[in-house]
Amino acid sequence: MPTVVTTSEPNERSFVIFSMIKTVFVILLLATSLTGFTQHSPSKLSLHKGFYLLTIDRAQSMQHLNKAIDQDSTYAEAYYYRGLLHYKNGDYNASIEDFDHAYAFDQNLTLTYIYKGFAQRNMGLLDSAVKNFSTYIELNPTDTSAYSYILRGKVRQESGDYQGAINDYDLAVALKPIEEKYYYYRYLSNSKKGKHLQALKEINKAIEINPEFYGYHFYKGNTLFTLGRNQEAINTYNHSISLNSYNADAFYQRGNVNIAMNNQHEAIESYSMAILITEDGAYYSHRGNSKYAIGDNNGACEDWAQANHLGYYADYDKMKKLCK
Repeated sequence: MPTVVTTSEPNERSFVIFSMIKTVFVILLLATSLTGFTQHSPSKLSLHKGFYLLTIDRAQSMQHLNKAIDQDSTYAEAYYYRGLLHYKNGDYNASIEDFDHAYAFDQNLTLTYIYKGFAQRNMGLLDSAVKNFSTYIELNPTDTSAYSYILRGKVRQESGDYQGAINDYDLAVALKPIEEKYYYYRYLSNSKKGKHLQALKEINKAIEINPEFYGYHFYKGNTLFTLGRNQEAINTYNHSISLNSYNADAFYQRGNVNIAMNNQHEAIESYSMAILITEDGAYYSHRGNSKYAIGDNNGACEDWAQANHLGYYADYDKMKKLCK
């Protein structure tokens, strides 16, 4: 059975939502012992060598896989592994071509549709990626891993099909109800769709499963703030901070909520804590606004100037007008 390439998806901002799928090759024990190599055909020996070198020396691995295909032009596994190698090298068109060959010669290799989806996603062909993930799902009705639904949901979310993404995440949650990250994905899609009450339910479920992860509390605070439930948002940011005191974004967002509540001194304190952790122009700029609101013009001008120095120019015109 071909090796499976696993992926990990980064979350957004403080704990990243996906930028690009990262692949690593998982080395498995070869099914055939070293003493049995002499009984294999030349093409199988070339495949074994190419497989062994996948994560050690890509160039040599490619040479052996090419040789295996030269020796047997219908060798499905050789095309499969060469497709993975092309994918790893960023040659997505070549990887798709090899996956097509692999499936044509062995229709048990349905994983080729997953990797074709990966390649097309990286090429920006999101509709094609969705179709390939869908084909894999159709060909594997007994696959209860939920992984394929998450992959398709993520691509749908990237393409702006938030309801389609939610539907896929619903299917994933039904298969794996104890996976808190699936609720997080549903939270993201509902948030982007503007369904904030539903998003709050999803992030609460993620927290119920994993209450010690500060990021879920941070996102819950954001949703509460969006809903205008400001004091609850502050309490939630406080809890996020208690779980990770180096969470600059939580201090920053707590400052923003205090601004909305016209608590300027509390906002300044929160922005100052964020600045102690991370030098960010937005933190300085917002603290400058709060300082200006309480009459500290010099302090405001200093903060706006530092924000500009760090590349944040939202209050540049205000600084030009009010500061010497």
